[in-house]
Amino acid sequence: MKKITLLSLLLLSTFIHSQTSLKSFQHTSGTRKYFIHLPANYNTSTQYPLLLVLHGLTDSIQSHMPYTGFNGIADQENFIVVYPQALVGSSGTCWNAGAPLISPNADDVDFLTDLIDTITKNHSVNKARVYMTGFSMGGFMTQRMAKEVSNKIAAVATFASTQFFAFLNTNPTRPIPISMGHGLTDIVVNPAGNFVLAYTSLNNSWNDWKSSNSCIGSEIIDTLPDLANDGARVIRSRLLNCNAGVQMQMLKITNVGHEYLLKPAYDISYPWEAWNFVKNYTHPYAGMDDIEVNNLFDFYPNPSNDFIFIDKNSSVEAKSYSIYTIDGTKVTSTTTSPINVSNLPKGFYTLVVESSKGLTLKKLVVN
Repeated sequence: MKKITLLSLLLLSTFIHSQTSLKSFQHTSGTRKYFIHLPANYNTSTQYPLLLVLHGLTDSIQSHMPYTGFNGIADQENFIVVYPQALVGSSGTCWNAGAPLISPNADDVDFLTDLIDTITKNHSVNKARVYMTGFSMGGFMTQRMAKEVSNKIAAVATFASTQFFAFLNTNPTRPIPISMGHGLTDIVVNPAGNFVLAYTSLNNSWNDWKSSNSCIGSEIIDTLPDLANDGARVIRSRLLNCNAGVQMQMLKITNVGHEYLLKPAYDISYPWEAWNFVKNYTHPYAGMDDIEVNNLFDFYPNPSNDFIFIDKNSSVEAKSYSIYTIDGTKVTSTTTSPINVSNLPKGFYTLVVESSKGLTLKKLVVN
């Protein structure tokens, strides 16, 4: 749980104005509530990025929204920000992120997916720029969403969280950019992990994402300047050469515990770190929503520099084959196999196979 001040609660009334609304809808888990803030210059002729902000264990959207300051950032950067409310579990409000015993009996993956669909249906949203960030239990849930709903989410940023064992070593359907931040003296979410509470270490979670994103090369490590004289140092690690143009970032902060960092008290501000990271990414196959992602097809060889051949894993027939660049541009579309890739520049691509059962998404390397 982050540090909450009385001031942050009193500021709530300041943030609730005509651009900020408390809304709800019926889900299988019950009535689900959320705040939505539209940027100050919102108009329906423009498509805006969407950022979902997930609060921590025992927290609420009433306190988390004003504390983070994301509404002001949204006004400056022109994006829509949404704060969904978790349900009550055995230890207070909690996301069903995989924590044993304390998670509520709710399908929060489905709820958050429905919420994304609801917002994109009712507001002017750029579907290629849907992002998520979370702190503590909200960060755990964000990492789970990145694994399970990568067909909708372009990039994520998490703080004071790792992954529960139940979802470690499971792969998203595509590489996904992720930034992780963690205080190294955190005793609430120990960066060394906790076997009893069933979550892995910070380094294990990082390595898991490194593997699923097929990152190569050495990490670029630097220490940020100590401008706030806060007694803490931010050690930044970056992986810049991952599949499909994805990058990863880790922020390890010395002498900081389970806190939600904000300037000017600290050298970095978690909200700005989150936004400045995720905003660089667009979804490689945006607009293909309301689809079922499956694993009915594979292909060989990979990497390839001439032709790729489709290998079916079932009796389902393919309708079409498309190849997309990392920025979502379709460069090849055909209904026959093999597929000629000899005219494509070297690099990373996404192969999309459409069938009556949905879509199969595969990483493709042209060498």
